Amino acid sequence: MVRRLAEVGWTVERLSRKRALPMSVVARYPSMPLNYRQFAESFGNVSSPGDRAWLVTSEVFCGSGSAFAWNEWELQSLAAAGDDRTLVDRIGQFWDRHLPVVMSVKSGYAHFSLDLETMTVVQGEEPEYEDVSRVASSVDDLFQSMAARDPKLTPWL
Repeated sequence: MVRRLAEVGWTVERLSRKRALPMSVVARYPSMPLNYRQFAESFGNVSSPGDRAWLVTSEVFCGSGSAFAWNEWELQSLAAAGDDRTLVDRIGQFWDRHLPVVMSVKSGYAHFSLDLETMTVVQGEEPEYEDVSRVASSVDDLFQSMAARDPKLTPWL
């Protein structure tokens, strides 16, 4: 699946050996699909032409390979919520259920995240990152659409 991204101009760096995800990420997302975890642990930088969108791989989860934290959009939402405890709780609940898969700065800040209850992929963008819409029935379908340069993904990729 990532090979097809490379064929359409994405930078794809396979790691020489797997880099384990941080235990904090594994503990937060216990229902992360094993095949996705293995994928994330096997790649470094995977970024779009122009480097305006990238996959959240172990390099990003570990704090290298990206100018942004893997949970940057959650952190921004929490900062905007301030002392509103209800809003802070809602933001936390959303991100506990949604694993970031792709981050984008192409047309403002945006994400594609795996909904761990439905295993579908949703897309959200600033300023309300948690206001999402479904874009793919699975991560594999998302990657196929990305490699096919699906026009509905053009604003973010």
